[in-house]
Amino acid sequence: MRPSSSAQVLDLQSFARALCRELDVPIPQPIFEDLGLFDALGLDSLGAFQMLVTLESLAGVDFPPDDPPTMFTLGDAHHYYLGLCALGAS
Repeated sequence: MRPSSSAQVLDLQSFARALCRELDVPIPQPIFEDLGLFDALGLDSLGAFQMLVTLESLAGVDFPPDDPPTMFTLGDAHHYYLGLCALGAS
């Protein structure tokens, strides 16, 4: 698993903007770690699946772990994304 040449590690603000753009949801203001994925961003079960695919794409990972963690907040998603970036770089 190698990150694509265009993959870069994004800080929380950049990550939130990229995630919201890819999921076609409004970018909340302010952006903070405890922002709820389901209540603030309005994700449903399909949106949660799309988010996993988006996280893998943003991290440049082709083969993610089989069992992603439960994510409720933007911070949870960002931490998982950072883990994918580290996995792809190894």
